[in-house]
Amino acid sequence: MQLNKSNNSIEIQITAEDRKKQEIRKELLAARANLPISYMIKIDKKIIQMLLSLPEYKASEMIFCFIGVRNEIDTMPFINAAMQAGKCVCAPRCIDNETMEARVISGFNDLERGMYGLMEPNNRCRTIEPAEIDLAIIPCLACDAEGHRIGYGGGYYDKYMADKRFCKAVLCREQDIIDNAPVDSYDVTVDIVITEKQIYRRKATGSQEI
Repeated sequence: MQLNKSNNSIEIQITAEDRKKQEIRKELLAARANLPISYMIKIDKKIIQMLLSLPEYKASEMIFCFIGVRNEIDTMPFINAAMQAGKCVCAPRCIDNETMEARVISGFNDLERGMYGLMEPNNRCRTIEPAEIDLAIIPCLACDAEGHRIGYGGGYYDKYMADKRFCKAVLCREQDIIDNAPVDSYDVTVDIVITEKQIYRRKATGSQEI
């Protein structure tokens, strides 16, 4: 999407990449809605095991992690494991239609329904700065092996990750790995893509497979 200003008005132009993303979102959301619960539980458990094996996870003290809802990857087992390991965990909270912040949580009881029906930290949780984060765990609808991520279209994560130095890792079921994801100028490429089968590293020549 591009914004052009003319005659004191703002004109929104939809790019070819935007159209491709919209088609991919529509297709994958429909497919995700039909996934058996037993399949998601099995696959998500393997993804969390892969995540917990990361050297970047083991070296991190402050971890930013999305809260999976509906048919997203369930991140609560990972969050609980990280807390039991003595790590500090923060989660996203939307504060307006385009911005989110990170707040520290100590467990599920710190979460409440927020914007878009997402589970978010309540307003009593402490806000932290991005500079405090060591590792960020990011959701996606689809991703390619080079770390080009397709989200839900709100742009929250791209804005939050832009120009940040923390390690960025996406959780993605292998069936949602695609070739050559469409990329816009504002899209942020992640460092690591984790599936139930492989760990893709953008700056490496190959991938790790289990």
